[in-house]
Amino acid sequence: CALPISGLPHVEEYLLSLKPVQSVIVSIPVTLAEAQRAGIDIVSPSVRLILDLQAQRLKLENLAWRQFEELVAELLRGDGYTVQLTKKTRDGGVDILAEKCIPKMGMILSVWQAKKMKEGNKVGLRIIRELADSRNQLKASKGVIVTSTSLTRDAIQRIQSDKYLLEGFQKPELLEWIRQYRQGRSP
Repeated sequence: CALPISGLPHVEEYLLSLKPVQSVIVSIPVTLAEAQRAGIDIVSPSVRLILDLQAQRLKLENLAWRQFEELVAELLRGDGYTVQLTKKTRDGGVDILAEKCIPKMGMILSVWQAKKMKEGNKVGLRIIRELADSRNQLKASKGVIVTSTSLTRDAIQRIQSDKYLLEGFQKPELLEWIRQYRQGRSP
């Protein structure tokens, strides 16, 4: 389980085609609860987003699209993934590359599309197809869509028909994931 994201030739080629992200994300090696008990002040912008969302000082609807991507990346870090954000535009349907070693399974690579939508708008089948194509191109284990709103019926059906390859998180599941982050638990 020691093969890093950059060690996979097809992923490395994809990453080289992307421009570097200008922002820096700080990864916290302890859970938020442990840091708070130890009196450590959390200064990571993505962790601060989560704290503000949990305290209801901020709503998902008020996040910029890049903040939304950084939020999802931080949630993944909290669940033990090694995460890489892709460039800000023309990402080929992939916002985040996440890898994790699963005991008795080995290393998995997942591609994530974070869709910050206006309230009332839904993620449709076209986006799910794009995600599926990206997952295939990168030979990832799973493609996952996370949205601030919801998925259309067709999008849900496509995800269900490819349940071993695709997954979807709609607003209620995302809010629960945010809530559990503070407690240091995975969804």
